[in-house]
Amino acid sequence: MTRKPKRELLTEPVARLDAEAVSAALQRGLAGLPPLATPDEDPALAAQVVWVAEGDEALVHVDATEVRLTDGALLVSVELETDRWRRQPIVMPFALGKPGEAAGLLATTGELPRGEPLIVARWGALVQDAVWASLLALTLAVAPPARPPVGIGVADGRLVVETAAAEVAPA
Repeated sequence: MTRKPKRELLTEPVARLDAEAVSAALQRGLAGLPPLATPDEDPALAAQVVWVAEGDEALVHVDATEVRLTDGALLVSVELETDRWRRQPIVMPFALGKPGEAAGLLATTGELPRGEPLIVARWGALVQDAVWASLLALTLAVAPPARPPVGIGVADGRLVVETAAAEVAPA
C-alpha cells in the first residue's frame, strides 16, 4: 500500500498591524462600522454608542477600547455602562498563537470575559462576540480579495494576518 505524501499549506503574512491599528478597527466594529474605510467613506466615529438587547441598554465607550498584543495573545478591554452600573471595563484575552503555527482563524478564550460579574453576566458574551466578529472582519479587510485569510497570530507586538502562499508536497 502506497501512501500519498502529505501536503502542507504554506502561509505568508499580508498584514502586520500594531495595537493602535487593531484598536481603531475594533472601535469601528463595535460601533457597527466596517473595520477599514477610505477617507471619503469614513464617517466621524462616535465616542459612545448604545447597544440594545432584549429590552436592556448599554452605553459602549468605543473610544476607550484598548488592545495589547503579546506573543500569541490579544488582550482587549471594552468599557460600558448601564443605568444600574457605572462605567466598567470588560476584559477579554484571546489566545491566537503565533504566525505560521497553523492555528487558522481560531482563538481560545474564556466562556465569559472578566469584569463586574453582573455586567459580564448580561453583556459579556455579546461584547466578546462583537470583538471577535470585528477581528475577523479586519482579517478579511486587509487580505487581498483573491486570497482570503487562513491564519491570524501575534508576534513582535503585531497582529499578523496570513493567507495561503502555495501548496507543496514535502520532498
